[in-house]
Amino acid sequence: MQADFKKELLRKGLHLSSFWMVAVLYFVPSFWAAVLFGSMFVIGLAVEYGYHHKIKFFYPVYKVIFERMLREREKAGEKFTLSGGVWMLLAAFLCAVLFSHENAAIAFSIMLLSDTAASLVGHKFGKTKIYGNKSLQGTLAGFAVACATVIAYGVAFDFTLASYIIGIAAAAVACWTELYTKWLRIDDNLSVTMAAGLVLSLRNLL
Repeated sequence: MQADFKKELLRKGLHLSSFWMVAVLYFVPSFWAAVLFGSMFVIGLAVEYGYHHKIKFFYPVYKVIFERMLREREKAGEKFTLSGGVWMLLAAFLCAVLFSHENAAIAFSIMLLSDTAASLVGHKFGKTKIYGNKSLQGTLAGFAVACATVIAYGVAFDFTLASYIIGIAAAAVACWTELYTKWLRIDDNLSVTMAAGLVLSLRNLL
């Protein structure tokens, strides 16, 4: 269990290192952000294909750098399954294309922070299972962090009361999506970001 938690700490540390993507989504023009993340997604797709099919150069390099952080189903020799990092690049690309700068930054931040909180608390303290391997403790931690993220952005962006309500609704939908990600059969890096972003887009109607 301790070894699993250390591995999860490593994975989530890498997860949080992707916060630079939030800055790109907010400060860089949407077209160029889409070009950047779209290009990185295609490159990531090619690299992981090369790793799974043990193509020279791709396989040994990826194995040394990333394999220890992969889930078992993502490793070479198993059915070709993209890692969460590639799905995250697709999520960033879609955020740049579909959402405003503010909503994209908030949605992506909710995914990064709430997923990290839910996973670490769930691994360490998750005693009450509510769906699959998801725990009540992890889900509540993820929701609390998602709400705190919305409030922090709300202060920064001078939210109206209606925007706060929509933001908290986005946090709730994001956490529901994360909880049932296995049923949805979509990687949570993508599904949680899109769920939060779509609800946050209701702010555009205000």
